[in-house]
Amino acid sequence: METRIITLLKDIKQLITNQTTEDKWLDINQASEYCSLSVSSLRRGIYSGSLKASNRSGKKLIKQSELENWLS
Repeated sequence: METRIITLLKDIKQLITNQTTEDKWLDINQASEYCSLSVSSLRRGIYSGSLKASNRSGKKLIKQSELENWLS
């Protein structure tokens, strides 16, 4: 429940300040560079279920917003 409230507050803040952020899909290597964590750390987060990722295209794709939520 708290994460939903925080997400809504961030959305409201973006609307107020007129900031638009694009929620990009990152492959696991891009995600590793983005958050300065190793690929194996990200894989552990995905396999444990704490980090959501898509595998529909045959490779791990992570939304930037999911990565930011996981890090905070």
